[in-house]
Amino acid sequence: MRFPKAYSGVKLLFIAEILSLVVVTMAICLTLVALLPDMGVMALWFLPALPMSIAAVVLIFVGLSSAKAEEPKFKTAMIFMICSLVSAFVMAFVMVFSMVLSIDFSVNPPAVPQPSGVFSVFPSIIGSILSACAFIFIASGVINLAEKLGDEAMAAAGRRFQRVYVVFTALSAVVNIVSYFVRRGSPNAAFNYTSLISFPLTLALAVITIVFLGRAKNMLAR
Repeated sequence: MRFPKAYSGVKLLFIAEILSLVVVTMAICLTLVALLPDMGVMALWFLPALPMSIAAVVLIFVGLSSAKAEEPKFKTAMIFMICSLVSAFVMAFVMVFSMVLSIDFSVNPPAVPQPSGVFSVFPSIIGSILSACAFIFIASGVINLAEKLGDEAMAAAGRRFQRVYVVFTALSAVVNIVSYFVRRGSPNAAFNYTSLISFPLTLALAVITIVFLGRAKNMLAR
């Protein structure tokens, strides 16, 4: 094994993506049953999803920290991943703060507005772009390692993965924008139409990422 730290790092990324797929699947299932006013269902999802999400984030950063010792592209990926995480926290804070300021306390119970406009569209798009940049550089790291190991098939797979990630990210951005304009006229229509596109996109990209990282892990194990 020529790159043990890179292998260890990619292996952790692989495990993190599996956890992320589980969380995404649970979130989609929750969304599908959210039409029913059952807070118990939401609690049952949130309790296991939160620790799994935290574990996935920790594994990603530990994996990138290990892999960057043998391939600089993983260091760049870590920078984008940090920016994505910070962006998510900042945007969530701004969104919640704006909603709190808009609460109508003149009614009982107080009316809590739903996020709208830039607070419902652009945070998701920005986060997707930053995350996409991180995974594109992860793929670049794998490509460089594959070329050093003489595995041209894996290097080609890495380039295909980068192209697919760009396409999926662009499609996700379009879906988010369309969802905003549809939601302005009919919230139900936004759920019925845009979710039919966003759900398969999210799941497909997660599966593609897992398959790619699995192949990269196996290559580095040799």
